[in-house]
Amino acid sequence: MNSSRRRNANTCARQAVAALFFSGMCFAQAAPTVADIIIKNNIKYGEVPTATLMHIIATAAPKNQDERDMVLKLKLKLDALERYLNNETPDKDAALALSTTVVNEARELYGKDGARLIPVLRLVASVCLRYREPARALTLLTDAMRVSDIVYGPDDPASRFIMRDLGRIYAAKGDAPRADQFNKKAEYLKKVAPASIKGISVLASAPPALESKPYQLVPVFFQTTRKKTGNDDPQAYFGTQRAGTSSYGVSYVSVPRQRESGDIPHASILKLDFSTDPNRHLFLKEISLYDGKAGFLKAITERMKASARKESLIYIHGFNQSFQDGMETAGMLAVDLEIDGSVVSYAWPSKKNVLKYVADMDESNALINKDALKELLVDVSSSVGAKSVYVIAHSMGNRLLLEALQLLPSSGEKWRFDSVIFASPDVESNEFETMVGKTFSQTNRMTLYTAGSDIPLSLSELIRAGLFNTDNLRRAGDRDGGVKSQPYLDVVDASKAQSDWLGHSNFTQLAKDDLRALLWLRVPATRRCVLQAQTGGWRYDPQENCSSGAFGMATLFYRRLQDTAKAAAQLDSTAGPLAKQASSILKAMLPTN
Repeated sequence: MNSSRRRNANTCARQAVAALFFSGMCFAQAAPTVADIIIKNNIKYGEVPTATLMHIIATAAPKNQDERDMVLKLKLKLDALERYLNNETPDKDAALALSTTVVNEARELYGKDGARLIPVLRLVASVCLRYREPARALTLLTDAMRVSDIVYGPDDPASRFIMRDLGRIYAAKGDAPRADQFNKKAEYLKKVAPASIKGISVLASAPPALESKPYQLVPVFFQTTRKKTGNDDPQAYFGTQRAGTSSYGVSYVSVPRQRESGDIPHASILKLDFSTDPNRHLFLKEISLYDGKAGFLKAITERMKASARKESLIYIHGFNQSFQDGMETAGMLAVDLEIDGSVVSYAWPSKKNVLKYVADMDESNALINKDALKELLVDVSSSVGAKSVYVIAHSMGNRLLLEALQLLPSSGEKWRFDSVIFASPDVESNEFETMVGKTFSQTNRMTLYTAGSDIPLSLSELIRAGLFNTDNLRRAGDRDGGVKSQPYLDVVDASKAQSDWLGHSNFTQLAKDDLRALLWLRVPATRRCVLQAQTGGWRYDPQENCSSGAFGMATLFYRRLQDTAKAAAQLDSTAGPLAKQASSILKAMLPTN
């Protein structure tokens, strides 16, 4: 990262902090706010405050300034409540006063019957219990139960966690009959929870039929080196600590049907959109574990046999991601890429804490995590009957993928994977090129998606520059990182596909149709007309004779019919200039002769 870019990034960082600070983010004096810490440390390179700023930038996508201010203030107050709950600042009066403020502001922001109010009420109830105020906790949990009944109905399995909390309070009060009532209902809902996710079909490769429900449940298999928390709430089942061995299972992700492709309208911590409304939110609904790897592979094999295309997608998440985050992104990719077979998510123990960037770096280098991913790559590519295997890694997850690829034994074939996608890799450029050069024989095609305005990667460079006292740590996911296309690697600058201000996930947004063409049609960059040649690779840049919409239509019609002539004929018979252009694009991309 050259000195001018570092100065510009640092200036932007200071301006962002100043804007947040002077917009009134500070509250009370019970505990220092994030903004307080940042200002105090003066944004020194590589120090924790820069990582904190990265988190604020990366998770605050406001609809408007007023909403952002409200959400940020509430987020900071919830952070303070977490500290009170963890006994870091044991001040009962301040904790209870803050809890009242949080509930009032959450109700103002989300409404008295809003689903997003439920996790706030549960957190505040926990704080009240921590400071021996069971009556207040009971009132809050009763209200959470009321909201849950309105939003989900009285028998939704997710409400069992509120019922357990209520059971504990009534037991502590000595009201055994009421405690028993709630505990029995919670146990019943726990038993029926698996039934609520039965009968999920393989993801369709044909146009989906009209469904009565406005959402679908997507199975996402997983292998994880995360340690179990002992809490069977699906969204808290696995924590951030590393376990000694892998766990294997399947999660079920609820994905709204009315959703922009690439959009994850899910539970961002900053927005407090923790889940809950399947009509609007993408969220992790349930988890089921297998006894071991044998049962895991058997289940994937059975799903593969039931599919037509026998495809498998392996997804590896990046920095500052919870188990839930990884499952939800994998579920989104399963739907948007219409994977006909199985989707498998590898969940390494990211700390889900922006203050622990270095700890996540260490986890991405830990041998146990590399070995576990290597094991998964081998198993899915050779033991479940998959005909096509795609691998997508995002951000810091690319470090683990590159390390695991180097550990793979020779497959005895020319390649093991149909396509490997390196999305916005948080890996030093020179190191990335060296590692890719050692592993390209494992895959038919490798693709690197970069961007010129990737804010998280720019801030990652700042952090590492401070940690390692050097400017020569450009990231491979940075368009200016210097990585160039090779015979085995296509480098695609997706800057013009950016649809949000972060620029860190462009490959799932407007460039999604290019990714689809890569995976579905298996055509090289030279035949994907939304890409234009540039020095060192390609850039996503649709032209008048190859619009993004027409290119996407051509790709989709071929996917449906698997025959160029038939797809082109259908497009030709469809009214409108877009379909005509799509037909021409398809014929040029996949000529029939």
